[in-house]
Amino acid sequence: MYSFKINKMIFKNGVEISPGCLTIIVGPNNSGKSRILKDLLSLGSRENSQTTIVQNIEYPIPTSFREVVESYNIRPNVDKLGNYELCPLPSNMSDPTTQVLGQINWDDFCSTKLDDPVYRQKLRRYFGNYFMTFLNTEDRLKLLNQSTFGAVDMRRTTMNLIHLLYKEGIAKEKLLNILIKEAFNKEVKLDYSALNTMLLRVADDFNGVPSDMREAFNSLEKYETLDDQGDGLKSFAATALAMIVVARPVLLIDEPEAFLHPPQAMRIGEIIADYSTQDHQIIVASHSADLLRGILAKRQDIQVMRIERNKNCNEINPIDAADLDKINKDPLLSSSRILDSIFYKGSVITEGDTDSTFYQRVARRVRNLDDIHYANAFNKQTVSRMAEPFVKLGIRFAAIVDFDILNDATTFEKIVKEMGMGGDDLESSLKMVKKIIQEIESKDASRQRDDLITALEQLGIEARKEYVSTNPLNDLVKLRIALGRLRDKSSVWDTYKANGFNALPSHLWSDFYQLDILCKKYGLFIVPCGEVESWLKNYGVNNKKSRKWIEAALIGLDSIDVSKTPLGEFISRIHEHLLHESC
Repeated sequence: MYSFKINKMIFKNGVEISPGCLTIIVGPNNSGKSRILKDLLSLGSRENSQTTIVQNIEYPIPTSFREVVESYNIRPNVDKLGNYELCPLPSNMSDPTTQVLGQINWDDFCSTKLDDPVYRQKLRRYFGNYFMTFLNTEDRLKLLNQSTFGAVDMRRTTMNLIHLLYKEGIAKEKLLNILIKEAFNKEVKLDYSALNTMLLRVADDFNGVPSDMREAFNSLEKYETLDDQGDGLKSFAATALAMIVVARPVLLIDEPEAFLHPPQAMRIGEIIADYSTQDHQIIVASHSADLLRGILAKRQDIQVMRIERNKNCNEINPIDAADLDKINKDPLLSSSRILDSIFYKGSVITEGDTDSTFYQRVARRVRNLDDIHYANAFNKQTVSRMAEPFVKLGIRFAAIVDFDILNDATTFEKIVKEMGMGGDDLESSLKMVKKIIQEIESKDASRQRDDLITALEQLGIEARKEYVSTNPLNDLVKLRIALGRLRDKSSVWDTYKANGFNALPSHLWSDFYQLDILCKKYGLFIVPCGEVESWLKNYGVNNKKSRKWIEAALIGLDSIDVSKTPLGEFISRIHEHLLHESC
């Protein structure tokens, strides 16, 4: 038995990928994901292929046309003049086209050997539509529309996907119904009671509807049609049905998550994982981490490839599915939505959720694009751990850290090492960090000590006057808050965290400047004004930490031309680092 399968994809940049049972193509918008699917379709089902990204594919070559005909149960039509015709549904599963073979001897045709490249081209021309199905986002919305078949002989001709559902029988309809019910809590039923039309009805349930269409003729009419449902349900149903009833060995799906909410995108991912087998190869182009999570929940024996476009060339990078599964299951990495980063041109790690929200809004104001992903590391100590998956996934990334990263040489070293710094650069950077720490802590410690003693004495005086009432519990809460404020201010680094570079003694400026250049070289960007809350001090947004700071900051951003501020320049430099094109 002959079985068509894509064994290898050979790209024009020389990269070769062996797709296996299930392949997911990921990457930023407009990077070429859909184009790859179209190239594969052309190389597998067109006699003369014009491609953009994929140079060629390797697939098994049968010994003769007979091997294909018998393996896929292909039966030609013969018209009154004796012309042989092949009438398969095209790859988009709608409106069959006729491939006229002419007045031939069918046995001789089937016996044709495929040891000549010319006949291999004809293999794709004659039989390509028996091998490959291609579902794009636009066609999926129309595949299950009401269909008229009139005088068409359904035994010999299939006009579209809904006709195929009819021919496959009640078991496949029940299976489709189960999948729709799980995802949308709706039932579907094939209605052909009008004899010359077919359509899918939709309801919460069809209890009481007779199974015989003659008896169901009147009762079915009161139910809504799939044609009138939302795009999500139509797209989901078409994708699921194609996997259930289409027997072709290769299924190409472009963005199956389109029009779906996250839970339904995850569910369609699970279904794709279930229906990809050795005999049913599925290749998906996706821009959805939810779909990918659904697939990974079911299986990890998949091929993932990331495509990115730089200037006039495409970069193709295989990704280890085990790495993706590890990220998906890791509490820190999954809550930071690191998996989402594979669909962006680059990612930025920040110290906290507030930082991510703020910097991403600035990025949109500067570039009016959402092609950079901002991820929350929760604190500076976990920035280095967040960096590791980006390195493994081959995704460009940067990190933004507050100025007080300089007070912890160990954490600083972990971060810059993970970002690729080593050798003389690492040695020089650590030397400068330790110099800054030594000078600041040795000179400021005595002053900070004396200030803290004074503040504690003042708090003691105030406590006896203001924190003694008839409500001791309330007094205790106020005292703890006051002590917390003192604790925050007791750090030698408090001034530097709030004011950054400007608080440094002038003789350390040169050291910090050189350190900053080295860090930016590897993608580590130190906030020069201290911390995220310090950026908008000059615009009336205080840098006091509070839950309402982010709200005030986002409103403040809307009132200024941020692209012309130091903050805008800071973010622009990060984007320049991430979006540097190499070819």
